[in-house]
Amino acid sequence: MKKGKGLFIIAQMLVVILLFVSCAAAAPAKPEYEWKYGEALGPKHPLTIGARAFADKLGELTNGRVKLTVYDSGSLGTIQELIEGVDIGSIEFIDVSMAPLSTFSSKFYAFNLPYLFNNVDVAYAFEDGPMGQELKGPVGKSGISVIGFMENGMRSLTSNVRIVEPKDVVGRKIRTMSNKVHMTAFEKAGASAVPMVFSELFTALQQNVIDGQENPLLNIQDMSFYEVQKYLTLTEHFYDITVFCVNTKLYNSVPADIRAAIDEAAAYMTEVHRRECIKQNDNVLDFFKQKSKMEIIRLTPEQKAAWKKAMMPTYDIYRKEIGAEYLDKVIAEVARLQAQYDAGKLDTSRWR
Repeated sequence: MKKGKGLFIIAQMLVVILLFVSCAAAAPAKPEYEWKYGEALGPKHPLTIGARAFADKLGELTNGRVKLTVYDSGSLGTIQELIEGVDIGSIEFIDVSMAPLSTFSSKFYAFNLPYLFNNVDVAYAFEDGPMGQELKGPVGKSGISVIGFMENGMRSLTSNVRIVEPKDVVGRKIRTMSNKVHMTAFEKAGASAVPMVFSELFTALQQNVIDGQENPLLNIQDMSFYEVQKYLTLTEHFYDITVFCVNTKLYNSVPADIRAAIDEAAAYMTEVHRRECIKQNDNVLDFFKQKSKMEIIRLTPEQKAAWKKAMMPTYDIYRKEIGAEYLDKVIAEVARLQAQYDAGKLDTSRWR
């Protein structure tokens, strides 16, 4: 072999070796942590969009040390099964309404009371303030910790009978979450509250097993309840705070830098989610008008006041269980923030 040709071959081999080493170095290492996020709603729902924003941000902040997979559409189980999964540690993260977590901490019942919040901006400000932040941490004696807030919006009624005033629900079977505060509020309005698993609700409505149900507008859209309901009544009776939860043992056991990344990603997720909620809620009524045959019933201030009056006894029923002093503090803080909002002085720049 000629000397020049031999040197050329060696040079080619070196190039191949360098390329191999370079590719090997660029190949991502196996994640140190692989976790699951259980989500009950579909891929286009703001809660799922928030979940994916959290997963992406967490991977970015940890340089791929954490791989979080979001399982939407209830693919990991019902809401109750997701809660149980985080409680025992078989699922690492979920978001869930405060209602089903209230059995672990009675103070959560305060945020299930009817007409506590009049609008989402005041609710967001409450969550970001000191009283909201105090809700973070372990939930009672469960294995679940709250580390962030999202929302599922104002809850309203759909039905196959026309409902405008509280007298229209007297004797009617209305599906609620399995939460005694929600059930009491509807029973005080005269309805027969029927707790039912969320995943079974469409079929129950389709078969007229119940007369109606209550949910946030985006859930009604996401689960296609509008296909089997004639009326949508904008009662806006509950505001559905959704808490972002982690298995407590996991959260406390990971290194400090990973825990800090979880917290930062959770804060990022909240902002992404809020903006997506506002955008989608701005469009959801137009969607119902175009894609459904539901009649949309907007209540007058007087009609909404009648609903509030009918459900208000719920406050006294649960006052002692929640804690009278704590409930008074919550009501006072909400009133303070509402006054700021009404005066145009509430800072909404984080989400508007």
